[in-house]
Amino acid sequence: MNRTEESSFLNDLQHAVSEHPALSHCFLRRFAGSRLNREQLFDFATQHYLYAKNFSRNLAALISNVPDEHARMSLVLNMYEEIGEPSRLRDRLHLLLLQEGCVTTTQLAHAMEQVASANHAEGVVSHLIARGIVSRSVVARIMEENTARAHELTHPALFRRFLRALGLTDEVLMNQQPIAATTAFNLACSDIFRNGHWLEGMGAIGPGTECIVPQIYGKILQGIKRSECVSEADYVFWTVHVQCDEGHGRNIIEAVRPLLTSSLECEQVWRGAMNALDARSRWLDGLEQHVFGERQGTPAQADAQHSAQPAASEALAFSKRGDHVFRSLARRFPTANKWRLLIEQKLPDERFAAIRSAMLGYVSNVLGAPFVLEEADALKLLLRDRGRIVNYTPEGMLAPKREHTDSFNALHAAVAAAFFDFDIDSQVDGIDLPINVRMVYGAVDVTKPIPPFSSSKRHADVWAGVPSDAVVVVLPVLGDIENITIECAEMPQERELAAMRGMQDYDEGNDVPAARGYDDCAMKHGHLYLADVRLLHQTVRRKDSGVRLSVDFRFRSNDPEYRRMVRTNQHRGPDGIDTRVPYSRWLAIGKSQRLVVEETMADARAGKTKVSGAPVNTCRYEIVTAEEGKI
Repeated sequence: MNRTEESSFLNDLQHAVSEHPALSHCFLRRFAGSRLNREQLFDFATQHYLYAKNFSRNLAALISNVPDEHARMSLVLNMYEEIGEPSRLRDRLHLLLLQEGCVTTTQLAHAMEQVASANHAEGVVSHLIARGIVSRSVVARIMEENTARAHELTHPALFRRFLRALGLTDEVLMNQQPIAATTAFNLACSDIFRNGHWLEGMGAIGPGTECIVPQIYGKILQGIKRSECVSEADYVFWTVHVQCDEGHGRNIIEAVRPLLTSSLECEQVWRGAMNALDARSRWLDGLEQHVFGERQGTPAQADAQHSAQPAASEALAFSKRGDHVFRSLARRFPTANKWRLLIEQKLPDERFAAIRSAMLGYVSNVLGAPFVLEEADALKLLLRDRGRIVNYTPEGMLAPKREHTDSFNALHAAVAAAFFDFDIDSQVDGIDLPINVRMVYGAVDVTKPIPPFSSSKRHADVWAGVPSDAVVVVLPVLGDIENITIECAEMPQERELAAMRGMQDYDEGNDVPAARGYDDCAMKHGHLYLADVRLLHQTVRRKDSGVRLSVDFRFRSNDPEYRRMVRTNQHRGPDGIDTRVPYSRWLAIGKSQRLVVEETMADARAGKTKVSGAPVNTCRYEIVTAEEGKI
């Protein structure tokens, strides 16, 4: 990985961190904007102490796990400042003697010059003692007095000062218990720093912790100031951290930079940062309930005071988390063109050639040709036989039947091989089986009603029941993609969460506006398009002739935090039927396993096929071994 790629990754990581929901959590906004009472500060400070007291131990555990000397030193310096300055006093003792009037500037300068010129092994203070300029007892007194002062300025001492101002003495703290969220946060941090890969720990401690402290602690500081329960001198711990921790984060990032030699190291750092932020977000959930408890007043008063803001907060958190999940996927495609909700990746020529050849084999099989047709001949026959292709569904799919087993499995295998190259196993939960072969004509059949889930209607796939954490994959393969294409747009981010619902007709979403069009995205053959399910899109016909064929399928993102935020659709829509299988099984189709559809073309001609309005293939099939033995 070259320096440009390192910088691009770190910029993406810092952007993802800055937009993580933890940094805009409702608890932080409420804490900063409320007039907190002493009891609320007491509850918050107690739980923060029960978390913070483990920080140095976790940091020490990570230091012991880091094999790289430079990276380890960045953590040691962080630990040094966390513990405090007392051990540094000996290095500055000669200056303290000058400050206390025990030596003059002339004496000190002369001593420093003699030590430097003579290359003495003794230090400046030892030289002053040996020359009788200052006594050992004076040096000991100065050291003792300043050590005591320095101890009072360490971060732990400053935090204890804040705790004592709230009545949290050592005796009181001994009797305090962590809430469940604090216990879970401590366990998550311990697991990352002690049991995870050390690069995950670096991502967690740097981008995932130190880099965000100024922003998070800044909101805490606002709330403490607004409460007027604690003096400025007593909350100096928070002031100091707002100012200093950003530097800690930068130092750790710079220490990590030369270690990013491949996508594996990048993924480990990214995963550590996001896991730490996710754990903190869950902790803040618990703190909000613990500190603010149930809403006060009548239900009507509570709604009037709080309902608008939490709704906006929930929508923003959903949108930001979705962006984070999609950016994490986008990092698997380093050479792709990228928009906020869309990835365009050109396939290697040999991969697309294999897919195109397999698609022509499948289409030729469907048309009953005795050999594989050339593209021009295949398209010509598809246009000629329009209306007579019995496995062409109302939703535009060229659905496989039992007779197409060999050619369809070959097509699936070619698509799966190209998809496998991008190493997204960790991103995929379930994935569509069968894949969909989509065929769209340029001329609209005006004799037929427009289906409720017609791709020509602007829509988000979630409206048909696709899970809200899904990604839609489209690969144009044959035909006129320039004139029978797909146009995409974003809806307003604040509308995304409310729009994540199933509908009975795409027209129900007509009130959802397009906030930004992807006008600079022109679909091409051989380019893989991965769209977040929040993306608005529709089929556009610029000519009333021709035909185009593409492959599409969907997979669910493997991110439990995002899935937790997704509302369950009350009206799921036709795509609510789950056609997804484990990714490992999907990859095996066409290789060690074969998909065999139960229905035949004869069934379709006889009208035995149940017509579905689903935009995915809901056919019944069985999986058999390559040797035709049943699984």
